[in-house]
Amino acid sequence: DQLTPEDWQELVDLRDLLEPMKTLTIRLQGNATTGSHGALWESLGAMELLLEKLETKKKQYEHLPNSHFKACIKLGWKKLEKYYQLTDESPVYRAAIFLHPRHKWTWFRKHWRKSHPDWIISAKIAVTALWQEYKQRDPPTFEQQQHHEPDLLDSFMDQDVEGDSDSEIEEQFLDEFERYAYEAVAQNERDPLRWWRDNAWRYPTLCRLAFDLLAVPAMSAECELPDRRWKDISMDFFTDLPESHGCTAILVVVDRLSKMRHYIACKSMDATELARVFLIHVWKLHGLPDSILSDRGMQFVSAFWRTLTARLGIQARLSTAYHPESDGQTENANASMEQYLRMYVSYQQDDWVDWLPMAEFVANNHMSETTNVSPFLANYGQHPRLGFEPRVSNEEHGSRGKAQVIEANAFVDKMKELEAHLRTEMKYAQAVYEEKSNQRRSPAPAYKVGDLVWLNGKNIKTTRPSKKLDWKWLGPYKVKRVVSPYAYQLESPRTVRVHDVFHTNLLRPATTDSIPGQRQLPPPPIIVDGEQEWQIEEVVDSRMNARLRRFEYRVRWTGYNDLTWEPIENVSEATAVDKYHQKYPGKPRP
Repeated sequence: DQLTPEDWQELVDLRDLLEPMKTLTIRLQGNATTGSHGALWESLGAMELLLEKLETKKKQYEHLPNSHFKACIKLGWKKLEKYYQLTDESPVYRAAIFLHPRHKWTWFRKHWRKSHPDWIISAKIAVTALWQEYKQRDPPTFEQQQHHEPDLLDSFMDQDVEGDSDSEIEEQFLDEFERYAYEAVAQNERDPLRWWRDNAWRYPTLCRLAFDLLAVPAMSAECELPDRRWKDISMDFFTDLPESHGCTAILVVVDRLSKMRHYIACKSMDATELARVFLIHVWKLHGLPDSILSDRGMQFVSAFWRTLTARLGIQARLSTAYHPESDGQTENANASMEQYLRMYVSYQQDDWVDWLPMAEFVANNHMSETTNVSPFLANYGQHPRLGFEPRVSNEEHGSRGKAQVIEANAFVDKMKELEAHLRTEMKYAQAVYEEKSNQRRSPAPAYKVGDLVWLNGKNIKTTRPSKKLDWKWLGPYKVKRVVSPYAYQLESPRTVRVHDVFHTNLLRPATTDSIPGQRQLPPPPIIVDGEQEWQIEEVVDSRMNARLRRFEYRVRWTGYNDLTWEPIENVSEATAVDKYHQKYPGKPRP
């Protein structure tokens, strides 16, 4: 068979589709022949360029009913979108572009001003916050990068340089960051490290941030795959928790291969306690690992811990600052554990230790997106009994005894196949988090007056002890006024003592009742001696209100979601008050 002209044309189209991906991949991951490698500041630009190319190709083939090119383009766009989302996890990607003297903020205005101006604001806030961390640091040493000829990515990145300069602003700022931002871009400079070396005397502190970020390669080397379970593990402390059974922190330990995790309640976070709980809860089950990946917490960099791991032959690896993906599996385990505990802990949050074993069991019995099997199955070759399985008869027990040898051999073969499966799945899912944030480039929802929305509670202080285990979303609240497409005024209660206008990033729509009759209306008040009264479901907190000079209880009313502070004379149910004080004897009493 010979290729037809139509076949040749498809090959040409395929080459045109794949050529930018090949060029950018070589550019970012590095060229072994020349010894060059891509830089961190090129990552966002490469993604923007590929998205632009894919959008063009998508329009080219959208008129074809069942084009395989159209399907491949959609899959490619979806995959690229996942990598784009990861850039939201750290400000370094945006900071690296800003610190390139040829681009600064002009690159963001060029690519985001028309479609997503709020992204520019978010980028400036994130980069400014990162700068604050570097103000007191000393300038570093560095090595100069080699020059290279402009290519496809250079031409795309340079589109923002001409005709968009801040050179007319001649104000002098004391702050290095502001002075650098408002000075004119260096239009002919392609080597940012060389520029910062020559201008380090003008920006003695800001140059530290520039050297740290601009020298980072665009793509890090792939992590070595572990060849057995619990050979390589990661650790992290989940802190700032209210005291529960004498514990104030959780040690999270995750195996890289099986993704199995242990949640361990700790009374302190020093290195001695770390060694003790590791011995009791991890070593006795899995032995010693070859390496331990952790953050740069004090307990992990202490002389005690470094000496202990060295004596035991364990490689202690520290995650890279500002790159959460280097310890992504532990961060993901923290997020899923936090979500589980938030749903079940009491209002006072002093019972989280009681829920920890169940949180660990659920996590280990849930299928991992990285391995496509549950950690229990990956580690033990079977799932634990849940109590819902059908009972086995005596006859079945007898027949099973005859097949024990066959089952034992099959089990060994299964475990070998499972280990090979885990390594294969990990190879294609190294950089994928098991839980991802909302899609980065999806348009923000538009709300109208009267819509119900949930409000992100990250910037709102409540009366609960720990922010980590507090409600993540408050409300729902009604939209009172549309200030702009990106800001809305809400009918928030008086208990939320903040400005009532919120950015759309802090809101999400509250779902309506999709099934008629599903939502139960709040119960009507009961009539006592001719007066209306509402039933108290439980008392969750108490305080002395110094401003109003009265004692108050925090009450949850039967059938209502909102909690309210009520004076003692309004809390007439003695049973609810007695239960509260019996459970929390240390809380204020009238």
